[in-house]
Amino acid sequence: MRKVYALVLMGVMFASECFGEFREVQFGKYYQIPGSEMTPIRWLVLDEDADSLLLITKDCIDSLPYNETRANISWETCTLRQWLNGEFLQAAFTAQEQEAVSRNVFLLTLEDAVKYMPSDSERKCSPTSYAMSRGAYTNGEGLCAWWTSSPARSPMQAAYFSSYGTVGNRPHYVDETIIGVRPAVRVKRNAFDGAWVFSVKPDSRKAHEVETRIQPTVEQSSPFNVKELHDYFLTDSRKALREFDMKRLAVEGIVLRSGPDGVFGQPSIELTDRAGGKCYVLCVFGSAKEYSKVKKGDKITVRGNYLVIREDYGIVLKLCEIVDY
Repeated sequence: MRKVYALVLMGVMFASECFGEFREVQFGKYYQIPGSEMTPIRWLVLDEDADSLLLITKDCIDSLPYNETRANISWETCTLRQWLNGEFLQAAFTAQEQEAVSRNVFLLTLEDAVKYMPSDSERKCSPTSYAMSRGAYTNGEGLCAWWTSSPARSPMQAAYFSSYGTVGNRPHYVDETIIGVRPAVRVKRNAFDGAWVFSVKPDSRKAHEVETRIQPTVEQSSPFNVKELHDYFLTDSRKALREFDMKRLAVEGIVLRSGPDGVFGQPSIELTDRAGGKCYVLCVFGSAKEYSKVKKGDKITVRGNYLVIREDYGIVLKLCEIVDY
């Protein structure tokens, strides 16, 4: 089989526990409690690809005005953007961590927040004690509003999400100090060299956290075919799990069907080894658009994280991308 080496961020957990909404990682440090030293920042993983992770802080970490003075202002020129890429960047991240941030620190737009966190409950956010000491207003549930980078109706206002996770409908001027700040960053995947946390969707019955760790990727001179991967697993399932579980593999096969899978309802493709074959790999994608041009009978190569559903020993590739079509 192929040689195993190099490190990328991957988790080790049961496949039945791998279909939650958000992973969490720790990256950088910031004040959490007034008067205390800075501690690690917890981030939600909103999106990821082979090279990077899109992160947003789990909590509102500070409370600052969008702009220090009330004026007609835009995201490009506001003082909050300057603070994020100046004082905050220098305080929160080491020089090595700053190099891993592939873009400037920013705030999500309304559109991106809704895209990655489509429900109100997913957009609800608590402030840290430090953010509360800086003026963050909280509702009866202890939740706070947070700024976005989108404009509001008036150039003296900025768009935000309310403490209930809804798009804010009350006007808040850019110099107000009661709105929380949730920085977002795009970070290189190989920046993570320690343990991280996986969490399922908060309103799920299986809500829990599972500690995971960095795992090696599998370097391949050529992709596995579906039958080869199945045969390897059936020959020695423990060895296959030990070598490949949650590691990124490329597999080629023939498209049997595409659409929502029957277990999780996520956009997927079933690959088989040949027409009428009995070996299958379920390839799960972020959206159906990613395979919209693929049709039954096409021979394609897909790359994704290797999983095995323990109940029926079905092989799954998740967070997939099509690499050859």
